[in-house]
Amino acid sequence: MVFALILLTVPFGRVVAHSLYRLLPETVEHEAQVPADIVDLAEVPTGTLLRRSDGRLAFLTPDDAVLDLALPAPCQQLAHRQRTIAACALGTTGIALLDASAEGAPGVRTVPVDGDVTAVMVIGTRLVAGTRDGRIVLFEAGESVERLGELDLGDEPVTAVMTPPGLVAVGIGSNLVLVDAAHPDGMTPITSLPLGGPAVKVDYVGSAIYAAGGSELTVVDVARPDAPHTLARLDAGGPITGFNLANSTVGWVVADGVPTRAVRNSLNGQVWWGLAWGPAADTIACGGGFSRLTCLTPDRRLLRYDIYPSKDEVVLVVGAVVGGLIVLWIGLLLWRRPEGFV
Repeated sequence: MVFALILLTVPFGRVVAHSLYRLLPETVEHEAQVPADIVDLAEVPTGTLLRRSDGRLAFLTPDDAVLDLALPAPCQQLAHRQRTIAACALGTTGIALLDASAEGAPGVRTVPVDGDVTAVMVIGTRLVAGTRDGRIVLFEAGESVERLGELDLGDEPVTAVMTPPGLVAVGIGSNLVLVDAAHPDGMTPITSLPLGGPAVKVDYVGSAIYAAGGSELTVVDVARPDAPHTLARLDAGGPITGFNLANSTVGWVVADGVPTRAVRNSLNGQVWWGLAWGPAADTIACGGGFSRLTCLTPDRRLLRYDIYPSKDEVVLVVGAVVGGLIVLWIGLLLWRRPEGFV
C-alpha cells in the first residue's frame, strides 16, 4: 500500500513541475558586451564563438576578452551540438572544424568538400555537410578526417543537417528528410515530412527529432526509424529563426526576435508542447546547451540565462518528499495506534 501511495505522487509531481516551468522566470547569470557586427553565436565549454556579419569569426573568453580567429573563407553557418568541437560552413572552401577543448582561442582545421557547403553539423566525431546542389556528405572526424559516404537528395540547397544515432536528418526546401545512415557508404532516404516553411534548423533529444520551418516547430518520433511519426506541430506565432533544446523537457524557440520557453507537456496526451513565456529581451540569436542559454540582443549584449533542472528531476524530488511524508504519516499512525488495534 505504501508503495502504491508513493507511485501516486508521480502525477502530482508532474503537475507541480509543469506549473513551476510556467511560473519561474529565467535569471541572467552573466552579461557581456560584444562588437556591433556580431550576428550569431555558439556556446562551447570554454567560451562563446561569435560570427560577424562578414563571416569572420571571434571567440569570447570566460573573462570577456574577444579573440579573432583566422579562417580560410567566410563562415556562412556556425554549428555546434554539446561538444568541444564546433563547425563552420565555408561554401566552396569546405568546412572549418573548431576545437575548443582547451583554454584560449579554438584551433582551426579545414576539411575540403566537393561542392558549395551550405549546412554543417558535428557531434563527437560524426561530421555531416549539406551542399547547395542538394547532397549530404558524411565524415568521421577524429585525429584525421575520413569521408564515409554521400547521398544526392535533389536540386534544392540543404539548409539544416543533424545526425541522430544511425540517421541523418536533413532540412531541404520545406521538408524534413530522414536518411538511414546505419551504413554510411550506402545511405538511403527513409521518408520526407513537410514542414511549416523553409527549413531553418534540425536537432534531436533521445528518439525525438525537432525541425523548424516557417512558424512551426515539428516534433517527430523516430524510435522506429523505419516508421517515424509526427508527435506535434508547435505554432510559435511568427517566423522561427532558431531554437535550442535545454533537455528533454524544456527548450527555447526564437520567433520574431523573441525567445519563448517551450515546456514539454506529458499531461494532455498528444499535446506534447505548450508555449510558456521566457526571456523578455529582443533577440538576434541564441545558443546554448543542457546547462545554459546565451542570447544576443540587438544592442549586442550577450545575456547568459540560468537553466532550471529538468521536469523529470522535479518529479523525482517532489515524489521523494511526498512519498517520505506519506511513509512518516503511516509510521506515526502505527506508533500511536490504540492498544488492541491491529
